[in-house]
Amino acid sequence: MQILRHVMVPLAMPAIATMTIFYFVFFWNDFLWPLIYLHKHTLRTIPLGIMHFEGKYVSLWSLQVAALSLAAWPPILIYILFHRRIQRGLTEGAL
Repeated sequence: MQILRHVMVPLAMPAIATMTIFYFVFFWNDFLWPLIYLHKHTLRTIPLGIMHFEGKYVSLWSLQVAALSLAAWPPILIYILFHRRIQRGLTEGAL
């Protein structure tokens, strides 16, 4: 267990961080599975909430653009905060 904790995990940390960030962005933008499984309006994800700005006869374009711009900020901030780890994880995985 000490070898795992002191050797293997530190070597795998860039790859783990990169995959965590990729999965965060993937689940942040997920549309299909929440559309199928979530029935409560309070549990909607952001893409599902933005979809409900689209009406049958009217589209609220200003609200859609505002919501899309707000929804884009968390993945952008995650990338800005962790871009060195992402690059290190990708380059270490390639070598």
